Amino acid sequence: MKTSSQIYDILMENYLLLAESDRQFFARFHLSQVRYFALLHISQYPEISLTELSKKLLCTKGNTTRIIQGMVTDGFLTVTKDQDDKRAMKLNLTEKGMDVYQQVRREFDEFNQHRFAGVRANSEQLLALNTTLKARLGNNLKS
Repeated sequence: MKTSSQIYDILMENYLLLAESDRQFFARFHLSQVRYFALLHISQYPEISLTELSKKLLCTKGNTTRIIQGMVTDGFLTVTKDQDDKRAMKLNLTEKGMDVYQQVRREFDEFNQHRFAGVRANSEQLLALNTTLKARLGNNLKS
């Protein structure tokens, strides 16, 4: 039991450290972490629906709607009605949104290379363990 608690504690501490360093990084671009990940998912899945984006962001549809509205106002996204289902919305990046995403993505990749430079020796093992943990935690959510 003690080992499970220690694993949880260190993962949570790492999460908090990552979240705070992400907050500081994305603030330089006037973005939040969730706005960046919205840009990422919309760039990967053009015409993604609000519902699918909510699932990918692990947010409620209401929260995702507020995020999207702000991003439309900032000129990052367009929202169009689905031709088949008039209730559904399709989300796409504007040229400005794509430019911001590509710039931030490049710099975020460099930032991550720098902050994870010290764990290169065990990076494959760390990646494998975290991939297994992610799958297990994801399966537990669905239960």
